[in-house]
Amino acid sequence: MKNLLSLLVFCFAITANIQAQVSLSLSGGANYSNYKFSNSQEFDENPLIGYFFNANPGYQMSEKIKLYLGIQYSERGYELVSKLHPPSSNSTENKFRYLEFLPEVEYTVSSPFSIGLGFNYALKLSEQIRNGDGPWITSGIYDIVKSKDIGLFANVKFNYKSTFLFIRYTKGLVNVSNIILTDENGNPTENGNQYSSCFQFGIGVNLYRNTN
Repeated sequence: MKNLLSLLVFCFAITANIQAQVSLSLSGGANYSNYKFSNSQEFDENPLIGYFFNANPGYQMSEKIKLYLGIQYSERGYELVSKLHPPSSNSTENKFRYLEFLPEVEYTVSSPFSIGLGFNYALKLSEQIRNGDGPWITSGIYDIVKSKDIGLFANVKFNYKSTFLFIRYTKGLVNVSNIILTDENGNPTENGNQYSSCFQFGIGVNLYRNTN
């Protein structure tokens, strides 16, 4: 009986300690994204503004270090303008919606400021395209970009009570393009490689956080 009581007390202490170190935050804001080709001479790529919503469970590993396992719904995109024709008659806008996973390590530099570094793994949910000022059309025949994107990100966060503001920059590490560009002989060129980038400007709230 004494051993059982000791075990219950031990389990209660461990559970209370874990709960004291766990947090949950929600955030949202604007994306400023682009998808640039490598050294392309045929196109200009202009950024588009999108949005994101993020849920971020966290675990306080030490006084200054916190681990997050975020999940995010995000809309990104870009405008493609041919250099061979007037932009007004030959521009195409592309939008992509992603489900993203964002493991991150955050370091508190000095309250209320913190910085974070993390990994971005994005699964494309949908894709839309429009020419000029025409209607948005859901792509179903040929996808402009691949179904996955992988990148690294860094952010700066300002905390105030239960709310926070942050800026995050994500840089894609893999070629996401399904477009194959060729030279005058029909041979594929490296100019077809395309990499994503995205600035995020967000505001969030801590729904539950540790009190340590």
